[in-house]
Amino acid sequence: CLSNRQMDEFTATDQTPDDEAEVGRLVAAYKKFGRGCASRSGRILGHVSTIEAARDMDVLRAVLGDGKLNYVGASYGTLLGATYAGLYPSRVGRVVLDGAMDPSLDAKRMNREQTAGFETAFTSFAKDCVGRKDCPLGTKNPADAGRRLKALFNRIDQHPLRTPGPRRLTESLATTGVIAVMYDQSGWPQLRTALKSARKGDGSALLALSDRYYERNSKGGYQNLMYANPAVNCLDLPAAFHGPADVREAVPAFEKASPVFGRGLAWSALNCAYWPRPATGRP
Repeated sequence: CLSNRQMDEFTATDQTPDDEAEVGRLVAAYKKFGRGCASRSGRILGHVSTIEAARDMDVLRAVLGDGKLNYVGASYGTLLGATYAGLYPSRVGRVVLDGAMDPSLDAKRMNREQTAGFETAFTSFAKDCVGRKDCPLGTKNPADAGRRLKALFNRIDQHPLRTPGPRRLTESLATTGVIAVMYDQSGWPQLRTALKSARKGDGSALLALSDRYYERNSKGGYQNLMYANPAVNCLDLPAAFHGPADVREAVPAFEKASPVFGRGLAWSALNCAYWPRPATGRP
């Protein structure tokens, strides 16, 4: 959807806008991303929905000569597996759906519930962290750790942190670096180290975590995941929000779901409002 340099700019864009100028820059970034997908991906862009992927899976099943599909799916993969089962119930073999998404939810509620999921994961991290003497978020309690993390994000928003290269760690990149570790507790020690460095003004470790999430390699190249993800999501369901006014109205509910991540995740759900292809699916 974008050149590597353009993707660097996109991922660094402020997703917690403080004024109308910052809202304008975020909207412009979403529009540029969508236009890039349309120009670089061509006609296929309107045909990457979950239903179409499930049909492709059935083609693969047939080519392999399997009478039934045996399948393991996690996170989004549960929606793909459930969709396949709905389309082809007689061809379903053994299916495992781990961390299942609810296919009955609209995009707004799905994003809000994912926001709550990140808060649950962060609380688990914070409980572990505050029990350690060297916790970079203090040693009081998880709620205090959350307030300290949010304060760190606010400082980075005002003054992006240095890194060894030309890029700076912006608030959006720092947030992504933290979120990247919320999927698996094996990364908690690395996150503690990264937060400790960030508090001292060094953003390199958090930037490395963000790059890993975005699948950006050391030469600045990106894999396809972060382009495919919105392409699928924006076809699967009508947009969560139609414009900035809708997001502002929803921010309190998102912040209730996650005081730490809610505001940013609400604004990040605005991307499909400017998608160049209409949604083809529904809850």
